[in-house]
Amino acid sequence: MNSFYKGKVSCCLTGILFFFIAAVPAFGQDKDQKLEEMCQGGNSFACFTIGEKKRTLDRDNKKALEYYRKACDGGWITGCNNAGILIQMQGAQYSKYWKEAAKYFEKACDKDESNACFNLGSLKYREGRASSAKKYYKKACDLGNSMGCENIKVLEN
Repeated sequence: MNSFYKGKVSCCLTGILFFFIAAVPAFGQDKDQKLEEMCQGGNSFACFTIGEKKRTLDRDNKKALEYYRKACDGGWITGCNNAGILIQMQGAQYSKYWKEAAKYFEKACDKDESNACFNLGSLKYREGRASSAKKYYKKACDLGNSMGCENIKVLEN
């Protein structure tokens, strides 16, 4: 599936889930509780949605990371990228945190998540691995990530 359709599918799935969540209170259930039940039942997008709420509204990166990991493990690849970002923020280059973040970015990049490829390229660049960084920036660029394209130009000069 090309990146044009991936965005459309993701947008459609997001709309469907948010429509469902908005309808839940009408059936007498708390939407946060329903999301939690869905996540515990293996719905990786519900886990991702809880992670987003924890990160943005509750400002609880520790809890957000827990849900992003669940989303990633369940196959919601953007959860892998977001987990990588939060993990990388915990450490410095060459730390165990950066190694763990790289694994999450790589998992998502292998599934053609352009932002994860870009983030992995940036991590490699900050570690002084320009040739490795260029490889991931190129993949990000090929997937339509304009910042990946720009960083390739910088590295080639």
